[in-house]
Amino acid sequence: MIREAGGVAVIAHPFSWETDDARLEAGLRTLQALGLGGIEAVYSEYTPEQTVTLLRLAKRLGLLVTGGSDYHGLAKPDIALGRGFGALDVPDTYLPPLLAALGPDNPWVTTPNLKVER
Repeated sequence: MIREAGGVAVIAHPFSWETDDARLEAGLRTLQALGLGGIEAVYSEYTPEQTVTLLRLAKRLGLLVTGGSDYHGLAKPDIALGRGFGALDVPDTYLPPLLAALGPDNPWVTTPNLKVER
């Protein structure tokens, strides 16, 4: 459904599966076969080791890398939009591959020269 709407399916919080690295990779491969295009590898609650694991998996599987603050509006008032908590830093370099995957004629891509303020 996500791909049919012009989007890229990205899985958030894959460590919530609470499994070992081999099973995590197997699960991601299964989802990739079903259309998964990316993985949230940068997230406030990940340890540095978890982030490295996900970055390596993304590279090995050819998945896009994204990051998230876990902002959910009033449901999580202690998390600011785009800020998260802790030492969260989602590199701007993750955006161009995502935009490229969406394609230049994608109606959802409205800000191709987006600059992120920090």
